[in-house]
Amino acid sequence: MTNQAADRPPVDMAAFHAACEAATADATQPVWAYEPFWRYNRKIRGDHYAHMSRNDPALLAYTQSPEKGLRGIFTPIKPGRYLTKFFSGVLSEREIAFYAAWQSTGSQGSEWTDAARYPMAFASDSADIVSVYARGPQSCMTGMECVSVYGAGDLAIAYLTKGEDAGGQVLARALVWPDKKVIGRVYPSGTHWHAEGFVNETAAQACGQALLARLIAAGYHADTSSRGFNGARLTREDEGGGYYAMPYLDHGYQVTDTGDHFVMGHSGDLLANTTNGRLRVEEEEEEEEEDTRDCCDRCGDAMDEDDTQRVYTRWNAHDGAYGSQDWCGHCVANNTFTCDGLGEVFSSRQDSIYIDDCTYHRGWAENDGAYECDQTANWCFREDHPPVTMANGDTWSPEAFHIDGFTCAITGGNYHRRDAHLDLHTVCSDVSAEDIAAHLAMAPAFETILDTNQLELPV
Repeated sequence: MTNQAADRPPVDMAAFHAACEAATADATQPVWAYEPFWRYNRKIRGDHYAHMSRNDPALLAYTQSPEKGLRGIFTPIKPGRYLTKFFSGVLSEREIAFYAAWQSTGSQGSEWTDAARYPMAFASDSADIVSVYARGPQSCMTGMECVSVYGAGDLAIAYLTKGEDAGGQVLARALVWPDKKVIGRVYPSGTHWHAEGFVNETAAQACGQALLARLIAAGYHADTSSRGFNGARLTREDEGGGYYAMPYLDHGYQVTDTGDHFVMGHSGDLLANTTNGRLRVEEEEEEEEEDTRDCCDRCGDAMDEDDTQRVYTRWNAHDGAYGSQDWCGHCVANNTFTCDGLGEVFSSRQDSIYIDDCTYHRGWAENDGAYECDQTANWCFREDHPPVTMANGDTWSPEAFHIDGFTCAITGGNYHRRDAHLDLHTVCSDVSAEDIAAHLAMAPAFETILDTNQLELPV
C-alpha cells in the first residue's frame, strides 16, 4: 500500500508564507496581538497566521498546516479552544479565560465589581491591619509591622478578598478615615501585577478601581487635596533609642507628637517619609545638640546609616556608572530606578527604558545592543529580537514586522502593510505597472479553496 503522506512532495515554505501573508494582509489581528505571551512565543503561532474570522468576529481563523495555508484554507475556531490547544503551556486556565472573553466580547471586563464574589471589608484593629498588609497587594509597606499605628481609632484599611477566602490574599486595599469618609491611595497600582496573581497590569488596576468605586458608592471621597487625613491619630509605639514605629505616609503627610499619639498633618515637626518603618524623635533636652548625621546629597535632609543608598547620576561606555551620591530612602523611593543590567541605582533624571519586564539605563542598554522599534515604540535587544530594516530607513522589531509589515516580492524591500498594492498585497504600491506585469507572468497561479467541507465547524 502506498503511503500518500510520505509520497507527497514537501511544501515550499517561502510560497506558503507569501500566500498566507497575501491572504491575511487586510485581516484584523487578535486583540491580544501586543500582549507579551503572544509577542514572545512566535515559535508557537508563527505558521498559524491567526486573525479574526471574517465570517464571525467572535471566532479566530488560522491555517492548520502549510499544505492548507498554501491552498488558502483558514479554519475557524473559538478563541478559548485555540489558546488551550496551543498556549496551555504558557497561559493558566484563568489567563486563557480572560483573553478568550476579551477576544469574543471586544472588552476587558472587570470581575472585581461582583460584590458577592469579592466582598469589601474594613480592618481597624492594629493586629488586623498588620494582617491585611501582610496578605497584599505589594507596596513599600507590605509585611511591615509599623502599619499597626493606623489602629489608633480614627483610621481603617478597606480591602477586597475572595468571598470564600476571607482570610487569604488581599486583592486591593486603601487607607480610609470612616468618620470623614476619606480615601487614601488605592493598591494595587499595577506595577507588580504578575507577582500579585493578576492576568495583566490592566486587570490589577481594574481591581483597585473596583475597590475605589465600592467606597465612593458608600459615600467616601478621594483625598484629592492631600489634606483629608489632617488630624488623624496614629498610635505612639516606642521601639527604644528614640525610635517609634511609623510607616511611610503618602502625599507628603507629616506628624506632630502630642505625647499620647502622633497626629497627621502638613505642618508637623516630624517627617514620615522613610520606608524603614521607624521615626526618630529627639528628646527636648537634646534639641540643641548638633546633628552629626550625613545629609542626603539630593534633598539635604539628615540621614540615618540604614536609610542611605548610593545613587549614580551618570553613565557612559568608557567610565560605566559614575557621579555617585548618597541619597536618603525617600529620595531613592521617588526619584531613582535600578538598571537590571548593571544592578546599580540611577537618578531618574537619567533616561531609562523597559524591556521584557526589566528596567535599564538607556545608554547602557543601547551600548549592549538595544534598539527602539519605530512601529511600536517598544525597546528590544538585537540578540533576542534581530531588527528589521524598512525601506524608508526605520527599524522594526521582528514581532511588529510579522504583524504589520511585509517584504515586497519585486523590490525585496520591507514595507508597512498599508503601503501594499491595492490588488497585490505582496507588492509595494510604488512598483511600476510594467514590473508588476513581468512579476505576474513569472509567478505561479494561486489556488483559492472555497469548499466549506474543508472548514472545521465552530465549537
